[in-house]
Amino acid sequence: MEDEVESEAHVSFVDEVANQIDNFSIEDFSLDLEPDEKGASDLINSSIVGHFFTKKPVSNGLLRSVLGKVWKLDKGWRMREVAPNVYVFQFPYRSNVEFILENRPWSPCNGFLLLKEMPLDGLWKSANLSSTPVWLIAYGVPLRFMSDQNAGKLASLTFSKFSKRGSEE
Repeated sequence: MEDEVESEAHVSFVDEVANQIDNFSIEDFSLDLEPDEKGASDLINSSIVGHFFTKKPVSNGLLRSVLGKVWKLDKGWRMREVAPNVYVFQFPYRSNVEFILENRPWSPCNGFLLLKEMPLDGLWKSANLSSTPVWLIAYGVPLRFMSDQNAGKLASLTFSKFSKRGSEE
């Protein structure tokens, strides 16, 4: 008898929930959201995307510890792995991003960290992680051959693209 009462109560509860669901429409679940353009822009401007190339596995904890030291960062920055060896870094200040990008390339933990600014659309997948600017020093070039034109010729021996000193891609 007790089982019958319990079963009837359960059926009654299920019927009540079914009636409530019947009275809902998709419009009941829609929201009128307002964009926060400044907040989004601030977040994008204080973020970078990186691809870490290494032959040996490196734990995220070790990588974060090493980067925090070489980048001279205090607390408040975040590192999130969004794909294998692809990271999004978020910093409290734009000056952190500027320092890191101006002083690249970085080679933590015997690897190479290719870094780009977060794309303006805010999607890390939009970042072109196929190339990065690097500085080269050519020793032994006679003074009379030191020019931007000759630097381009030397660079073309190894690289497919050459940018003048101080320019980015």
